[in-house]
Amino acid sequence: MFCPHCGQPVTDRATFCGSCGKPLVEGVHVERAGYHAGKELAAFWPRFGALLLDGLVVTLAAVPIAVVGFAVAFAMIPTDTDEVSTGAAALIIVTGIAAAGVGFGLLWRFHARGTSPGARAAHVRIVDRNGDPPGLGRGLGRLLVAAILSNQILYLGYLWAIWDREKRTWHDHLAGTWVVKDE
Repeated sequence: MFCPHCGQPVTDRATFCGSCGKPLVEGVHVERAGYHAGKELAAFWPRFGALLLDGLVVTLAAVPIAVVGFAVAFAMIPTDTDEVSTGAAALIIVTGIAAAGVGFGLLWRFHARGTSPGARAAHVRIVDRNGDPPGLGRGLGRLLVAAILSNQILYLGYLWAIWDREKRTWHDHLAGTWVVKDE
């Protein structure tokens, strides 16, 4: 028997495809504890490792932009006066916005696609209720809630995944996402 969604072979008694996680029989909605869309839920530590690695990737992408921009801006400042030129000040602001934009853009892309360099290394991915990637809108919402709510109260939003029955963080609950193991 083959999955009608992805074409991969599946066993005759399977209710979910092992490759794409989608139901094999229309109307079947069987969830076992610790599973979502036929995939095993990811534990806290792989998620934490993915978060650290993604932070490193974003930093490595944004820091060179900031360093070059700030170096050029500071080179524009005259040495014989304490005043900062308007051009240097504008370049510092633009560089900061560009570096932040690159970091935010990468994170948004990671959340929308449901995977990132850290997630791939930890063998996890973000899925919605149907087992699909979250998409741009849900990814943006998840990112903004993660950046604001889950971080602000002593990172309790992230730690929530340790004792949550579905291993979901606050931003997972609000965005309607789950983090599952990826084979």
